[in-house]
Amino acid sequence: MIIRLLFLVLFLNLNGLAQFDNEIDSLYHTLAGSTSDLEKAQIHSRIGWLNITSRPELAEAHIDTALTLYTSLQDSSGIANSHYRFGVLFRVKGDYKKASSEIDQYLDHVKAQNDTFKTVNGLYQKGVIFSLEGRYEESASEYFKILEVYEGLNDSVSIGFTLNSIGIVLKNLRKFDDAEEFIRRAIQIHDNLDDKENLANTYNSLANLFAEQNLHEKAMEYYHKALSIDEELGIAWGEAMNSMNIGASLIARGQAEKSLTFLENATQIQKANGYEKDLTETYSKLAKAYLDIGELEKSQVQINEALKLDVPSLLIRNDLLEYQSKIYEQKGLFKEALKAKEQSQLLRDSMYNIENTRNISALAARYDSDLKDRELELQAIQIKDQKSIIDRNRRERILIISGIGLAVILLFVLWVVFSQRQKLKDQEIQNLQRQKEITSLEAFIQGEENERKRIAQDLHDGLNGDLSVIKYKLSSLDSSTDDMTSTDIKSEVIRGIDRACEQVRTISQNLAPGILKEASLKDAVKEYISQMSASSGVKISFQYFGHPNPIPIKSATVIYRMIQEMVANIVKHSHASEALVQLNQHEEELILEVEDNGRGYDISANHSGLGLSTIRSRVDYLNADIETHSSSLGTSYTVAIPLYET
Repeated sequence: MIIRLLFLVLFLNLNGLAQFDNEIDSLYHTLAGSTSDLEKAQIHSRIGWLNITSRPELAEAHIDTALTLYTSLQDSSGIANSHYRFGVLFRVKGDYKKASSEIDQYLDHVKAQNDTFKTVNGLYQKGVIFSLEGRYEESASEYFKILEVYEGLNDSVSIGFTLNSIGIVLKNLRKFDDAEEFIRRAIQIHDNLDDKENLANTYNSLANLFAEQNLHEKAMEYYHKALSIDEELGIAWGEAMNSMNIGASLIARGQAEKSLTFLENATQIQKANGYEKDLTETYSKLAKAYLDIGELEKSQVQINEALKLDVPSLLIRNDLLEYQSKIYEQKGLFKEALKAKEQSQLLRDSMYNIENTRNISALAARYDSDLKDRELELQAIQIKDQKSIIDRNRRERILIISGIGLAVILLFVLWVVFSQRQKLKDQEIQNLQRQKEITSLEAFIQGEENERKRIAQDLHDGLNGDLSVIKYKLSSLDSSTDDMTSTDIKSEVIRGIDRACEQVRTISQNLAPGILKEASLKDAVKEYISQMSASSGVKISFQYFGHPNPIPIKSATVIYRMIQEMVANIVKHSHASEALVQLNQHEEELILEVEDNGRGYDISANHSGLGLSTIRSRVDYLNADIETHSSSLGTSYTVAIPLYET
């Protein structure tokens, strides 16, 4: 039985490529518009990973591009991950020497980083590679290292999975009793954890172990258990593989006709999901089943279907040639039977390097005795064939021309459909962009409206009151007022006018913070905080970190307003004694943090008087994100502002 479960987890993650089509399309779309080398490297790496089993050459090109970008960025983690993916790719392609070298480079990095999890991943890949190379003792050694790590971490799922892998290697070493012990320990762990997916895998391993010993009745029991779980969980690969294995066991028990149902089910699943490497083996089993029940033509169809695909396994290719030879022999085509047998022999020699010429001499003798009769028949057939060649060529030309015409029509229809879908996508993107612009504009307008209301309130409560007092004082002056009283009133009027002027300046500053035109956002906020701390009775501190790169005046104004609103809320409503305003500026993001030690408020309640809607509108306008936390110990706001979008 061919080794499969050693790399089952990876295969299950990669085999369903059809489900990744949308992700791959999205990745290519993002890649086309990306200006960041780091993002490009990550996208190339992901595309390569998704194509490893289905399109390995394409995968290699993308992973190589990712490695080049990571190298130029001196990103050691990205470089290491690229070596890991190259290791998996070369392992899938069968180049185990390159695969081992790439995994070694990956392990050098993750071991230096003391990354236990990634180190175990690398060791697991080494174990798989050694097993595929037939170096089972070394493979087992790697798995025992992994088992020791997982036992130290008390990771039950991983312990079970590793025990299963050790059992598979021991099976290949033909240490069947030891293999069964390890696999049954794995089954016990996964059963206790109700880990159905890994339980199905270990059932499959135990069934393969029994099948290797020709204990097909026991093997069938566990193949059926694994199949039941795979059907329940919807694991297509496992369902197909267990169906095929059940069919193979039925053939071995002389129940070839009964095996057809399971083998056909496996074929349908593998075709639907693009499991071509497994499909060749299923075709081989079907060919054997039909051959056993005497359905030679159907057996030939299965052989032809298998040979249309790339058959990576020499063992499967040898089986196909064996079946082909038997079909020819039963049809009396001894020359063809001899040729197929010889090809099978060459394959067998390349695999095992032994002499095995059994049945070839007999086939050759039967071929010699049949040769003269065949020559006479061929002379008559040649005359008939020459006449039919012209008709066949004419039909072929018609079919070729018709096929080309149909292909052109089909390509045109596909082009039209693709163009229409692309137009719809572009239109949808434009609509989303317009909606986003409208939402931002509405938020900005709402914020401006709230700002006007606040300024109107300031005029009414502050400046209007002071002017009313001034008017009253002035109206109290008349000819009967003595000089001393008149002097006091004039002094009060002057002080009132000074206060009014100060309020006018404050309102003017709130309307248009001109300081932003002359100084940076950092300096403007620093001056504002200094003024508020001196006049409000609240000790307000200001901190700034990062690089003071220029910020567009429009964005800086909105940020400045938002800070004013937050500080005003603290002064008016929080009953705080201390507050902190902090700016942390990065290359593409500005982090604003405002906090106080006041009494807090209920975030879920509606607080229309706190100006929170104005703050929210400014956050929306900046395409920013805000987090608010409030308790009896105080309130804090954290706003992440993307500078490259503002």
